[in-house]
Amino acid sequence: MKVAVFNDSRIGVVQNDKIIDVTDTCPYYASTWPPTFMLSFIEHFDTLRPQIEELVEEQAVTVPLNQAILHPPIPIPTKILAAPVNYRLHQEEMTVKGAVYEGMALHTIEQYGVFLKPPSSLIGSGGRVELPFPDRRTDHEGEVGVVIGKKDVISRETRLRIISLATPA
Repeated sequence: MKVAVFNDSRIGVVQNDKIIDVTDTCPYYASTWPPTFMLSFIEHFDTLRPQIEELVEEQAVTVPLNQAILHPPIPIPTKILAAPVNYRLHQEEMTVKGAVYEGMALHTIEQYGVFLKPPSSLIGSGGRVELPFPDRRTDHEGEVGVVIGKKDVISRETRLRIISLATPA
């Protein structure tokens, strides 16, 4: 099941070329600030799932996917962790002659660790990436974020459940 936040902060299930609105299954939904409704939706997902599946089957309220505006699944996350050197070929590209780090020895992620990105770095599908310093060099990378639906899920005994994907800019 692919869950999305779309249009005016509605909750939907993406199915082929449409989104089925399942917002009414979330008793914690409110159009208030800050928008924390998805945190409750994720926390209570197992309980809400039968109602969600019923609405998906009925397909009462649908929106064509190509007409929907997709938003980040958690509009204002508490943190975004990122890895500075997560792609070995890109790391090698950056050290060749004429590249940004020409001749430098870049380290591994184990040596660098991770860093935080601000919540403002999230955009929805088709969103515009604003460059704060257009006169400076900007290197870009595509990123995929993962929203994990339960605490303490990274263990051998527990299956990792991915609720949604996000794209940090």
